[in-house]
Amino acid sequence: MRTINYELGSTKNINEANIAICSDIHISQLTTTKKTNKIIQLLNNAHPTHIVIPGDLYDLNMDSSADSKVELFVKEITHIAPVFYVRGNTDQMSLLPLKLSRENPNFHLLGESDENTVPKVINKDGINFIGVKLPVEFYGLSESEK
Repeated sequence: MRTINYELGSTKNINEANIAICSDIHISQLTTTKKTNKIIQLLNNAHPTHIVIPGDLYDLNMDSSADSKVELFVKEITHIAPVFYVRGNTDQMSLLPLKLSRENPNFHLLGESDENTVPKVINKDGINFIGVKLPVEFYGLSESEK
């Protein structure tokens, strides 16, 4: 796990934001509470105004005990800041993100849209969040094909 900080400036009159990006967490039945608590603590210490998870929050091949780990983790981090999540290749086919977004108003599922429509944009605090859910086949392409 590593933390990298970037500071971006603007000449526009905008509200200050502190966006934390957490990718490739891969929660599974093997994930320890110690690991998820460390991520939660890092997020707490960063004092983000928004949290973005660009995929692979968890692994698809998990059992119901791992589902509850993911649900608890999401509950904890949505107390820190609103969470914006787009599915990755390991969690693309699961119904869990839909359940989480229905149950938790601070968990926003991005990249989901009906056929041939533009993915919805979520505007929160003057920031537009949009995600693109890539087809499963994309992950099998070579770098030049991507």
